Amino acid sequence: MSANNSITTIVQNGETIGLYSAMYGCTDEEIKRANGLKGDKIKEGQTLNIPIGQRTDLPTSDESVLDKKLSWFNNQLNEIHMKLYNPDLKPEEREKLEEQYIKLKNMKKERDKVAQFTKSDNGINLVLEMKQDITLTKFRQLFPECKTNFMNYAYETNQRYCDEVHGWVADPDIVELRAGSKHMIKSQDYARDDGDGFWRSLKKTFGGRLDGK
Repeated sequence: MSANNSITTIVQNGETIGLYSAMYGCTDEEIKRANGLKGDKIKEGQTLNIPIGQRTDLPTSDESVLDKKLSWFNNQLNEIHMKLYNPDLKPEEREKLEEQYIKLKNMKKERDKVAQFTKSDNGINLVLEMKQDITLTKFRQLFPECKTNFMNYAYETNQRYCDEVHGWVADPDIVELRAGSKHMIKSQDYARDDGDGFWRSLKKTFGGRLDGK
């Protein structure tokens, strides 16, 4: 899609020109020129014309099943990003997609601070390396692709940390995955295969709870 195409969108609370330029592959200056803006300030409810830049489609490759699982979250984000380039979206559809995109971008920033996933040495499983302490409840909210089997393992192997302060309390709000710890995740216990399951999980996450599937 060429840079000559444009869409219109309605500014929501907290959104900025920089956010729109990143979302639609253009520059801040292009947005300001398209809307006759002299500064960076925009306000909630304002209608903006956004010149659409170059989009990058999802790469096609001969990735292994494990590679696809490792790129699972990024693919969810990229798929939404590509849908935003459709100039024929209805305003309510665009608003919903923008909201999902922003939530996932913010979620990705937080995920990157918390943990890193890599392939195991045998190339069959994944290794989760923790960058900071996090409770199992919060971990599940940030990483909904980790299935119940892994969460059960994480609880069983980390509940000992409760003993120092809380005693043996069966509470995922207290049990933590500790910074510096590494955990093996079986391939079948990581990454859901259906987008619907992903969005059901996110809906429950942002509502305060996940479905546990």
